[in-house]
Amino acid sequence: MRIKARFCVDPACVGIHDDAAPEVRFEVTCAFYPGKRTSLTLAIECIPNVIAETEAPPACSIVNEAVSTIPRCSVAGCREGVTTNFCAGDKHFCEE
Repeated sequence: MRIKARFCVDPACVGIHDDAAPEVRFEVTCAFYPGKRTSLTLAIECIPNVIAETEAPPACSIVNEAVSTIPRCSVAGCREGVTTNFCAGDKHFCEE
């Protein structure tokens, strides 16, 4: 699954300069499992600077339009309790 978060001026992204709005992208390795419920919370640390939009050095270490890969073991599901890893060995808990 691919996710793109755009930081537009207008909520519908049709405002002036929204065609070049900064964005961050995520690619989730395996987000869905048949008959199972999964979830994922993504935190965006900062809004990337768009080249030539500011004279100041970039305040955000995220590169505009860069893709962050989210491994399948970070996708929550099929296990109770608190954990940061939803895999046992090389299998996701939803694969059992």
